[in-house]
Amino acid sequence: MVGRLLPCLLLLLMSLPAEAGQNCGAKGGKTLTIAQPIVLSGNYDPTAAGNVVVPGVIQVGAPPGLGPCVAWVTLSKGQVGGMVGPGGAHLAYGFSGAFQTAGQEVLNISVDGNGYGPPQSGALVIGAGQHVPAGTYSETRMINVSSVSTLLSQQSLVVSATVVSSCTLPAPATSHLDFSQGISAAHVVAGYAMATSIAGASCTGPSVLRLKGGPMVTTAAAGNLASKIDYKATAVFGGVTAALSTSSQAEAQSSVGAVSGAVSIDVSLVDEGKTLAAGNYNAMLSVVLEPAN
Repeated sequence: MVGRLLPCLLLLLMSLPAEAGQNCGAKGGKTLTIAQPIVLSGNYDPTAAGNVVVPGVIQVGAPPGLGPCVAWVTLSKGQVGGMVGPGGAHLAYGFSGAFQTAGQEVLNISVDGNGYGPPQSGALVIGAGQHVPAGTYSETRMINVSSVSTLLSQQSLVVSATVVSSCTLPAPATSHLDFSQGISAAHVVAGYAMATSIAGASCTGPSVLRLKGGPMVTTAAAGNLASKIDYKATAVFGGVTAALSTSSQAEAQSSVGAVSGAVSIDVSLVDEGKTLAAGNYNAMLSVVLEPAN
């Protein structure tokens, strides 16, 4: 019976060194560490089409003589919503590669006999299309270095992004306003008005709402008759109004903050009491939304 048991005992004894070789526990004051804080930082433009990708590296080090062994590297949970910025706004983000979370475990790193694990590449990934206020966003998480279930050391992982000021202004619902019904017997119908709007406008920081335009004019021979039609235009965005009167100005502007929504545009004709020359009258009214300098 004893002879039959010996092979089993030998097999068990042969497996013990492999188990022990996995343990990177502290020995004589030596332990596994990540040498310095890892900082992943980038610039973010909410109007850009692609994701922002910031590469980084995790490398676990150990004093000579502690390896070879395997380190378990995990990442603490982040805040709900992502990095925090101005006014408590959040910028969502994720990771790829070595920083990719899967049940909060990042990766296992084999530390060689010289006391270093191979560099593990990954990246911070900030998804496109997040219209958040301009400013600095950040979050600090902890990288935990463990041996099996024993925490050996911690190091900070700082993720941050600078959101630049930008504005989005889609096309208007109607880009051509026909004022033919505002003319009667070669005279302007005073106050005749038309409107349009621009949905989905937004700015991430202090910005300027601007109107540019001139009178409607005709190229037809006018003789002693009037050849232009003045108008008043207003653009309203985020409770702020820019008002233009073409009889006295070619441009008007107002300051707006970080806001999103629709731009409402109203145009009304001005009656100057003059008889108009026959012809087609045209003008270009521009609506501009841009970051403040």
